[in-house]
Amino acid sequence: QVSTQSTGSVSFYSYRDPNLSQTIDSFDRTGEWLSKLDSFVQDNIDQTKLSLFSSIDEPIPPSQRGMIYFVRGVTDQMRQTTRDRLLSVARADLVSAAEKHLSPSNKGVVCVFGSDDETLVSSLDEKWKVEKL
Repeated sequence: QVSTQSTGSVSFYSYRDPNLSQTIDSFDRTGEWLSKLDSFVQDNIDQTKLSLFSSIDEPIPPSQRGMIYFVRGVTDQMRQTTRDRLLSVARADLVSAAEKHLSPSNKGVVCVFGSDDETLVSSLDEKWKVEKL
């Protein structure tokens, strides 16, 4: 799964993943995949927009309208501007963003939470630092 935050950061996550190392490798290769010419087509972008807008366009109860502005400082005009910008995203924009933010030189932080499972710990290579909390 992928999620984005209002801060502009992107998070990749999985839950109870039996192939943790492979999943993290896949996350690391996302930018490379997005940058390839034949990775995805306009139909993929349109489907993603439909999925995204189903949550963006859901009704906001009146009691929450003021709260969104009060807590986050987000006005209706700001929401509409964000919506318009997302609607106009094209393939070239995604490739550019992938090259800029998801390149191998732009690595982020990887954190894994899990049970005290020796199988999991032994499957990780030497680059991992394991801490018990």
